[in-house]
Amino acid sequence: MGLSHTSGVNGSIISGTSAFISLLVASLIFHYEKITARKALGCFIGFLGILFMNISGASASFSFAGEGFVLMSQFCGSISAAFVKKFTQNQNAVLLSGYQFSLGGILLAITGYLMGGHITFGFNLGLLVLIHLALVSAIAYTIWGLLLSVNPVSKIGVYMCVTPIIGVILSSVVLHESNQAFQLSSLIALLLVSLSVFLVNKETQAD
Repeated sequence: MGLSHTSGVNGSIISGTSAFISLLVASLIFHYEKITARKALGCFIGFLGILFMNISGASASFSFAGEGFVLMSQFCGSISAAFVKKFTQNQNAVLLSGYQFSLGGILLAITGYLMGGHITFGFNLGLLVLIHLALVSAIAYTIWGLLLSVNPVSKIGVYMCVTPIIGVILSSVVLHESNQAFQLSSLIALLLVSLSVFLVNKETQAD
């Protein structure tokens, strides 16, 4: 829902905040690890990047249904990662992922149907995209759960830094957002988000 109300560039950069949101959730809410000054600085720089992206240049707009929903999604994902870390200590990560996708899919399908949505099945490009997204989500999240079961949340979450980088590149190529993707404000925001994740990762490796 959020991505449908914002650009691919903005969505990709905001998605990059999941690394340090996961750090905050893991340290302040679930107490899995301690937050240090360098990690805190990384979080601040990352949010500064989001702020800079939304108050400067052509990408200065901010909508709750767009950028706001994407940011909420990252927070919910961070909570989910913390729970996955907790439950995969004594549960099979693959089976747990299957339960999550099955239950979540059923709830989303029911909600969508009650709100008037429908899917017309047929062999077309849209169906291929749907299958691709389903496979990517299932495979990636299962691997994510396996990694979280044996690693700290911040150590695994930090690799989400590739999301804004690849997302901006794909937005410029697939969505023809090259003007926004390569304008100064987006590049600076992308740099700040990537720097923040690097700082968190550097501290994690030092620990």
